[in-house]
Amino acid sequence: YLIDFTIQAVNMEGKLAATNNYVDIEWSQRARQIEKGYTYENRLAELTYKITGEGTDYLSANKNDEKEVPERLDWIAFKNQFFSSVFLADADFEKTKLSSKMETQGSGYIKDYSAEMSTKFDPAGKEPTQLFFYFGPNHYKTLTALDKGRDEKWELNRLVYLGWPLIRWIN
Repeated sequence: YLIDFTIQAVNMEGKLAATNNYVDIEWSQRARQIEKGYTYENRLAELTYKITGEGTDYLSANKNDEKEVPERLDWIAFKNQFFSSVFLADADFEKTKLSSKMETQGSGYIKDYSAEMSTKFDPAGKEPTQLFFYFGPNHYKTLTALDKGRDEKWELNRLVYLGWPLIRWIN
């Protein structure tokens, strides 16, 4: 499911500095364990992100991992075995800090994800900040369909692992 929303200043003249052109966002999620096999499910749960104009990268799925990403990002995904929660920004994310921590086996959770980022914001309220959330399955055709009609492609289908590069091309 794709949810779109905007952030826009209304009647904030004099209350927000005209030089405040960014809004800081903090997003976190504890991913629930869905399957009985903790180890296998944990291997498939990872924090994935897409660098603007490039490919995707991810934090380690097998250990606690943190990273400051200097590049601009199109989206950040908190992924588990079958479903993903993805945060997308039309104006990209910047100054991003990502964290993925493994939860204790038997806790009912597999990962504790968090992301801190900034995105463009117009304090005068003339330009809204357009953001999106995708909550849904890691299904290749479903994720590919989200790009239809968009000038700039999100390429959320990269969340689906199709094998190594040569095999991915065949798949």
